[in-house]
Parts: sequence; structure tokens; C-alpha cells
Amino acid sequence: MQNRPEGPYFVLGTGRCGTSTVARILHEHFKIPMALDEDRLRKFHHTNPDGAYEDWDIYNMNRWFIDGKIGIREWLALCDSHILARKRKWKGQPWGWKDIPSTTFMGLMLLFFDDSPRIIRCMRDRRLVLKSMVKNFVQTRSDAEYQHDSGIIQLDRILQYIPHLVIDFGSEQRSDEWVIKQIEERWPDIWGN
Repeated sequence: MQNRPEGPYFVLGTGRCGTSTVARILHEHFKIPMALDEDRLRKFHHTNPDGAYEDWDIYNMNRWFIDGKIGIREWLALCDSHILARKRKWKGQPWGWKDIPSTTFMGLMLLFFDDSPRIIRCMRDRRLVLKSMVKNFVQTRSDAEYQHDSGIIQLDRILQYIPHLVIDFGSEQRSDEWVIKQIEERWPDIWGN
């Protein structure tokens, strides 16, 4: 596993579209940590018994920003000094993250990286995503539609000129092997030279 690209690997999507599956595969199969330390990894969640695979620090930081508990300057300082650039790059190994709300301000996050991150965009049949959002997050249908559709628009806008891998789960149940194949075909150097 020498000369592995350090990443980061960003797993993006609207929620309920396969991001946790992809993050789990990166973390467990490809040995790309999705959190700074294992004890900071948000694995279990009641809506996702197989694991959410989110970094608690990033999860909290982004929610503080979204909820207005911290401003843009505080958020940017946390990104730079605490979570993104220094602590993760210092480890000198591949790393990644998945956090659905960060999709909203991914354009800002991209400012922190000299090299382009490897971005995986997860998609799934809209009807299935909406049904799952209503069931798991106790949302109204119209709230789920707004969250999903605005997320799609934001991702389309941000990623239109940025190379990325699309993993489209469609309306089918996809195996881990299928996801692994998609990732290895896009980035044959994921295991190093």
C-alpha cells in the first residue's frame, strides 16, 4: 500500500441514497479512515443500523454552522486548524469523510485543498429516497421533496466542473462488490502503486 493518494475522499449525496454504504466500504475495505480516530467515528444511528460512518467532529461542526451557533469565520477556522487541513493531513494517510449537510457548502470546503479531492456522488431512485426520508426522519412528503431536490440542485451546481465518480444505486439493491468495482475502475491507484 505504498504511494497511496492521500485524498481526501468526499462522499456526497442527498441522504438515504447510499452514502453510508460507500463510506463504510471506503473505511472497512479500502482502509480509508472516515474519522480522525476510530472513537470519533459515528457508526451506529437508529436510521442506519449498519452505520452512518461520519466523523463526530465534522458532524457537530457542520450542524453548529447550519444551526447558526457559529458563524462563517468560526466554521472556517475549525475547518482549517482543527479538523480538515492540519490534523488529517498530518497523519499522511488516505482519509475521507461523509456528512450530508456539508453538501450545502461543499464549494467552501474545496478551498482548503491544493489537490482536488476525490469526490463520490451517491444517487438513488428519487421515489425510494423520499419514501425512506419520510419513514426514517419523520418528515412530511413536501419537506422530504424540498430537502432532496435542493440537495440535487446544489450538487449539480457545485460538481458540474469538478471530476467525480457517480455511484447510482438506482432502484436496485447493490452489493458491496459492485460498489468496490465502481471505485476501483475510477481510481485504479486507490491501493497505491
